[in-house]
Amino acid sequence: MALIEFTDGFTIVPNSAGTGAGEYYLLTGAGGPPGGYHPAQSVGSITFPKHSTQTGLADPNLIISDAGLYINLTDTNSVDRTAILTSMTTSSGTIRLSQGVYHIEFSFTPGVFGIFSLSGAISVYSDPYIGQNPTGTLSLVSTSGYTFNNVDPITITISI
Repeated sequence: MALIEFTDGFTIVPNSAGTGAGEYYLLTGAGGPPGGYHPAQSVGSITFPKHSTQTGLADPNLIISDAGLYINLTDTNSVDRTAILTSMTTSSGTIRLSQGVYHIEFSFTPGVFGIFSLSGAISVYSDPYIGQNPTGTLSLVSTSGYTFNNVDPITITISI
């Protein structure tokens, strides 16, 4: 199992994307970019869209039950994360989202993540509520139980 870890604003270990890695931020609210309802269309964005209300949520604990998860393939410094993030579409592993002391971690199997493209913006996503019939599973491993904010960066750890 290879470990791909994003820390301190998405520095990769091993760092295959070079220096100067950017960060990712949660977008919440309604509407188009930079609104959180849309699928992480802005560079460096993560969204948890809730389709029944057409809003982007801040609570990652609702991802499996009431929202999707979208991560833009490019960070805030325009570093392309395609190879790492798209590897989740065909692999099993875990993904952990952390913001300060709060976290949520999911295990996943091949087919639960897909590639979403809208107006030239591309993201990796898991969203059984729209546009995807996942063949894999996304399961909760652990959570701090708290809502994230749209101010502080989110650290992601992916283990494949």
